[in-house]
Amino acid sequence: MLLNNKEAEIDYLADWPTHYYEVTEPEKRKELLSRASLVTTDTTRDAYMLQLWEKRYHISSQKKSIDCFLRAFMMIKAASVAGISFFQKKKQKKELEGYMQELCLLDYEQASEKEQKLLLAEWSAFARFYIVTCTSSKSYCSTLFGIMPIHDETVAQKLADEIDLVTVRFPAQFDLQKTFEPLHLMFRQAFFDLIANAADYWLS
Repeated sequence: MLLNNKEAEIDYLADWPTHYYEVTEPEKRKELLSRASLVTTDTTRDAYMLQLWEKRYHISSQKKSIDCFLRAFMMIKAASVAGISFFQKKKQKKELEGYMQELCLLDYEQASEKEQKLLLAEWSAFARFYIVTCTSSKSYCSTLFGIMPIHDETVAQKLADEIDLVTVRFPAQFDLQKTFEPLHLMFRQAFFDLIANAADYWLS
């Protein structure tokens, strides 16, 4: 197996909010935030966590939760693969800054130390979600339209390259890599936590 799997019975309200970040379902996360008042006295922290939830998730007209972090990450990935046009670079930078806003990257420098820690925790949870989703996807871990599976080592290399492309190389084309640095570091931490022999594949 590519992932270092660890399973356990968890009381998500115990040691709040540590286990909150292990939850991936938007609705369950929202429910936990609403129940947190039963076990916590830090209302300022929980209010900011709720604010981050509202920034990360958008409720569609079909009443489904859209992960704006994931959408922004995938849009940056698509833009980076498409490449940079000399005549469209200004427009592409503006689009990238819009995705950065969706990822809350533009909030980080102005945030308080406490808020920055909560942002990092949310980015870390997102990074883990992204890595687990990719490595659990048959289409991501195969080629020829899902017919031919690829080796775990190849999947790890592919994932490391994509993370580096989205959080370092593409932003660097617009001198925005420094703003991506906190997100990049959270992806690095998640990659090393979840991927066996991660150092063999990580690019930076």
